[in-house]
This record gives sequence, structure tokens and C-alpha cells, in this order.
Amino acid sequence: MLPLMVIAGGSKLVVGGDVYRSGGYVYHKFTSTDTLRVLGGGINAEWLVVAGGGGGASNIGGGGGAGGMFDDSGIISAGDYLVTVGAGGPGGASQAGGSDPGTNGSDTIFNGGTAIGGGFGAASGTQPGNGGSGGGGEAFAGSGTAGQGNDGGTGVSAAEGGGGGKTAVGANATSGVGGNGGDGSNAFASWATITGSGDSGYFAGGGGGATTSGSTQGTGGAGGGGDAKAGAGSPAQSGQTNTGGGGAGSGPLLPNPGGNGGSGIFILRYPAGELA
Repeated sequence: MLPLMVIAGGSKLVVGGDVYRSGGYVYHKFTSTDTLRVLGGGINAEWLVVAGGGGGASNIGGGGGAGGMFDDSGIISAGDYLVTVGAGGPGGASQAGGSDPGTNGSDTIFNGGTAIGGGFGAASGTQPGNGGSGGGGEAFAGSGTAGQGNDGGTGVSAAEGGGGGKTAVGANATSGVGGNGGDGSNAFASWATITGSGDSGYFAGGGGGATTSGSTQGTGGAGGGGDAKAGAGSPAQSGQTNTGGGGAGSGPLLPNPGGNGGSGIFILRYPAGELA
């Protein structure tokens, strides 16, 4: 558990997460599950919620979908609020034959609102996971959640689709070319810069889909999505921590685990004058 950080002013007190001040605002960043405590009266706040990304599949696997992402605003009354930050889903296990799917990411939850974990990547004609954004596969694509993300991509034999991202669907694969992960969103780039988070200002990018060794692997979407890898000793890239990025699918050469999904994040901000 992170140490509690305190921003106090006047008769109000707000506690929880890592705290930053910039441009007349106070930011509370949560990268793991903890409690936000508001004492002495309510605050007029805005917040960003990103779930954990889905894991990619092994052995020519589809990319994992990004964790769901949404923002909201309102009055946060005095009281204690549990902030649940979702973990990324594990990638599929390394194996010589067949393909092991990834696992869906976990939800990030605050004040009754839930960002849904990203869908897992699949292969070999199986159904990828549905989630905040859907996982990529071969014959099927995972479905995203309206307002939180997009669908994954499909593919062809031995080439898998990319996972969906916040602002774009996962790309479909073609023969010898794995699908790229869908891009995430940079709508909160200034928040990312101030709090030292995100992937160059982006959150919630999908993982890349894999194909055969020596061919073109899918790249991860902007927002922490992992790149697919095919060489021996080059396991698929995992989604970036605390971006909600999806894990990539892996190629056929052992060891070949799918990439893990990146964990989620929660950021809340309010005008510094709220503490007066």
C-alpha cells in the first residue's frame, strides 16, 4: 500500500494516493488499490479511470485489448472512498503446441463507476475476450464496451489480430502480417505529464497480434500496448504498467509466452481553491 499523502487547506482535508500540485489544481494519483478520504466538506472534482489491460495469447497469438477508460466529474462529499485499481491480465503460457489464451484484465472502480478490464487475446480460431476493449484473434474479434474502448481485430491462418484501444479498433491481420493494436487516448496528456504517468501522454492502447517467425509482427497501440515478438528468447512485450495497455501475442519459437496486460490507474483532480 502506498503511503498516505495529505493536501490540506482551511477546514478541508483530502488524503490518498500520490499528490501533485500544478496550474491551480491538485492531483491524486492511485496506482494500486487504496482509499481516498475527504474530510471537512465536499470537493468539486474530475477523475480519470483506466482498467487493467488484457493478456496476449502464446504461440502465434492475438493481442490483448486495452483496459476500459472513461472520465467523470462531480461533487465528492466528505467520506471514505475505496479506489480499486485493476491488475493487468496474465499472458498465455509458453508451450510447444497449440495456443494458450491470455486472461482478461481486472476492473478499476471508483464511486460506483467501473472501467472494465481489457479482453484477452486468442488464437487457433477461438473466441478472444470481450472487455473494456476486445482482444484480437484469428476467426473472431473480442468486443469492446461502448464509451470505454473498441473491438479487437481478426486475422487469417497463422496471423492474429491486434487488441482494441480506447480510440481505435485493433487492426486485422493479413498473411504474414500481425495486426497492430488500436491506439489509446491522449485526451489527458497534461494529467499524465503532471503525474508522471501514461505512455507519452496516452493511456489504454491495445496489444499487437503475432504471426509466424520471420514475418511482420503487430505493434502495440499508443497508450502502453505491447509489441508482438517472434524470435526465440524474445517473449511478447507486456502492456506498460499503469496505462491499461494490452499485452501482445507471441510468435511460435520457444519460449513464447504472451505478454501480460498493463495495470490500470486512477487520477482525481480538483481546483486548489476547493481547499480554502
